[in-house]
Amino acid sequence: MVDAAQWQQTFLKWPASIPRRGILTTVLNEHIPFKGFMTTDAMLLLERQNPDSLGARFIVLEYSAVNALKYIDPLKAENFKELGFVGKLSQ
Repeated sequence: MVDAAQWQQTFLKWPASIPRRGILTTVLNEHIPFKGFMTTDAMLLLERQNPDSLGARFIVLEYSAVNALKYIDPLKAENFKELGFVGKLSQ
């Protein structure tokens, strides 16, 4: 299981070669498409692509609330190596 510190490092060290957008899934199984983010030592601020059903465009989460991260842009293995991944992807 990934802990909050690992998610924090993922966002704090986000490589410049990867667009700062994607889909975040929370531990409550909420899917949040985002088009940008900001970080603090304790929290993550996501800017939504569209407002949610209540009209909110921004959401602040603790890193411990993050369950998964989906990348929506076409990426290459080199992009993931910048995040610390090792090995090969299919070509």
